[in-house]
Amino acid sequence: MKVLFVETGLEGHHQIYLRGLVENCNVEAVVYTPQIIKSIKCKQYAHYIDWSEKKFLKYYKWISDLYQVSKRETPDIIHFVDGDSIMRYMGIGFDKLKCKKVIITYHHFFSGYLRKVSYKLMARNRNIVVHTERFKTKLQEVGINSVTHIEYPAFDYYEIKNIDSKNARDYFGLKDEFPIIGVIGATDEYKGLDILIDALKLVRIKLCLFIAGKESDIKADKINEIKQCDNIILKSSLGWMTEEEYLMAINACDYIVLPYRYSFDGASGPLVDGVIADKIIIGANHGSLGNLINNNNLGYVFETENIRSLASMIECALSSSFHSDNIERK
Repeated sequence: MKVLFVETGLEGHHQIYLRGLVENCNVEAVVYTPQIIKSIKCKQYAHYIDWSEKKFLKYYKWISDLYQVSKRETPDIIHFVDGDSIMRYMGIGFDKLKCKKVIITYHHFFSGYLRKVSYKLMARNRNIVVHTERFKTKLQEVGINSVTHIEYPAFDYYEIKNIDSKNARDYFGLKDEFPIIGVIGATDEYKGLDILIDALKLVRIKLCLFIAGKESDIKADKINEIKQCDNIILKSSLGWMTEEEYLMAINACDYIVLPYRYSFDGASGPLVDGVIADKIIIGANHGSLGNLINNNNLGYVFETENIRSLASMIECALSSSFHSDNIERK
């Protein structure tokens, strides 16, 4: 069986996820990405597009090029690894692709009428994969039944387990004298880093804030506001991280903080990797994220987008003794 994996981005967790699929699926893999990825060992095609520009003509050229690749390779399956990024185009051109089956994986659930229309059009005669039960239920509520829930895969389980936390801290210049709370990944607005910065201004416990990832919506100027707090040490590594650096960043923390806004509803790569690395999770209490943390006893939740609630929960977490377990709560 031949599978053509289509990935629209390479930042953050995208490369890890794609490489995990290629290496763990017993199929002949072909990859179509914005640029060639040296760490992925299979036949590759590249077509760069800046999705933030949201221009239909560029999408049309991209899907037309993908059609030519599918015609050349004739895969059994075309798997769109990140359906979220192409939702605004509502599956235009999918019907022309040369394959027996199309699979689309969605990572975040988006509400709204146009999103509902897009989900229904893109799912027509296609198979959908999501990573939370809540997401599956949401799609079923709008009449999409060809959806499968698969828990977010931990492709780097053994790599994460084999990283020594002390070595990871040394790499980033972090010291053990105070608790280290980390925000790992690009500083996109929906991730709520600015909410965390404002919340930490209310925290009185001595701690280290560690931020590692590509500078995006939340800029260094906002991050540097925390330097006004005498009780907080700021360590930031803003920029593109290699896969190894990302995994070390996860291991360097004591706590992984996920202050996501209401606009985010889905699974989280840093959450999964943080759990594997035995880190305590502090996350927003809404949607799939809150359910995952609460139902599996992964850490602490706070009221989404509530600065005082987050500040209070950080102080509670750092003042308490938390022990996770292997019991899934219903």
